[in-house]
Amino acid sequence: RIDVATSKQKVRAKFSAEHTREALPSFRALARNEADVAKVPALLAELGVRFAIVPHLPRTKVDGVAAYGSKGPIIALSLRYDRIDWFWFTLLHEVAHLALGHKKSHLDFLDRKEENLGGDKEERDANALAGDTLLDATALARFMRQHGVISKTDVEVFAQEVNVHPGIVVGRLHFEETVPYSHFRGYLVKVAHHLESWLDNP
Repeated sequence: RIDVATSKQKVRAKFSAEHTREALPSFRALARNEADVAKVPALLAELGVRFAIVPHLPRTKVDGVAAYGSKGPIIALSLRYDRIDWFWFTLLHEVAHLALGHKKSHLDFLDRKEENLGGDKEERDANALAGDTLLDATALARFMRQHGVISKTDVEVFAQEVNVHPGIVVGRLHFEETVPYSHFRGYLVKVAHHLESWLDNP
C-alpha cells in the first residue's frame, strides 16, 4: 500500500546509501526549528527516497518504516506520538537504516523501553546513528554532569549551544531518566500540522 501511495512521487536522484549518510548533517540542520520538518520530504527526494505519513492504527505501535518499494526506498512515519523529539528520532532511525545499507524492510516500534535499547544489530546500529546525529553523546554527558538539577534555562542554553530544538534535548533527558517524564513537556511541540500534505489517507 505504501509503495502504491508513493509511486507517483518524483525523486531527484538515484538512491545511494553513501550519499544518504553524507546527508545526515543536512537533516540535523533542520532540527532547530519545528517548522523545518516541512523541508524533510524534499531532502529525502534529493536522496532518491520517497516519503509518506501513514495514519496511526489504533492498538498498534508502529512508529516508522524503512522499505524498498518498486521504485526505490521509502520512509513512512505514523506520528503515533506527535512530538518534535519523537519525529526526529523516528525519522533519523529510518534514514539510518538506509544510510547503513540495511537491505531488508524494517517495521519499527520505538517505544523506548521495548526496542530502543534492544533489537537486533541493525536496530541497535540505527538507534546509535540516529541518536548520535541528533545529540553528540560527549556534549550531552558533559551537560548532565554540569547540572545537578536541570532547569528550563539550562535546557534552552544547551539547545542553543548544540543548535537543536529544546524539545529534542528534553526528549533525550527523559530517555536517559535525567529528568522525570512530567518535566518540561511544553517543549515537546507538535509537528504533524507541518506535514499534512504528505498524509497517506486510507
